Amino acid sequence: MTVKQAEMHQLEQLVQDRVKELLSFKDIVNVIVEAITGAVSEAVIRELKETGDEQTQEDLRKTEESLREAKHEHFLAQDELEQYQRRSNLRVFGIPESKKKI
Repeated sequence: MTVKQAEMHQLEQLVQDRVKELLSFKDIVNVIVEAITGAVSEAVIRELKETGDEQTQEDLRKTEESLREAKHEHFLAQDELEQYQRRSNLRVFGIPESKKKI
């Protein structure tokens, strides 16, 4: 492997590591999802306006609505999963546990 190839490999690895790090943050993933959804919706709407096909525009409206619903469902599912990931309980030592719920 030449020096240039080694440097390229090292750079690629660095970029991959940084992308993985950024994707681990919830906010970044949401921004990416919103950006992709917005870009795709705008591109499809623009294309349909250019074609002037009314049926295609109606299909687009339905698709856009289903995408919005899917995005909302994804957000709710993600939020629900995050609630289970957090431990908001305190662990107390020296007090015997009881099986009864208070």
